[in-house]
Amino acid sequence: MRSAQRSGFTLVEVVVVMALAGVVTMGLVTFYLYSQSTWIDASTQALTQRDATGALEAIGATVWSGNNATVLPAAGDSTNSDLFVYDAGGTLLGRYYWDPADSLIHWGDDVTADRGPLVPSRAERFTVSLEDSLGLVHIDSLRLRSSMGQPVSLSSTFGMYNRTP
Repeated sequence: MRSAQRSGFTLVEVVVVMALAGVVTMGLVTFYLYSQSTWIDASTQALTQRDATGALEAIGATVWSGNNATVLPAAGDSTNSDLFVYDAGGTLLGRYYWDPADSLIHWGDDVTADRGPLVPSRAERFTVSLEDSLGLVHIDSLRLRSSMGQPVSLSSTFGMYNRTP
């Protein structure tokens, strides 16, 4: 009769429950850390995409107001380009170029040669071509890299609306 009055857990039962709780906790922690890492990757990629879109919008606004443009190979790296956009009077409206010193896309104008980086994201490639007969500027490749290492590539074409034949 004494054995029927005993209550509590045996040492084996406690160890089994603690081991199961440890496995469940490790699974939850692993899931949380993986979810957090995925969120950070997606967030940095979205910020880089926003930077790339902002850069294209700034370049487009200058090209749209331009009369003519010139594209030259970038200093220090022939795979990248320097874009110069001029108004009808020959005044430099904007220069967009890849700077090898910091791997950022810089911009400048007739007043200030270098106004600093256009966006804070590092650029791997900035290639531009012209279709001069139609007054088109093609951004063939604007490739930025997020802080987590993911590439973001965009391209676009802009027309010079103030072009005079």
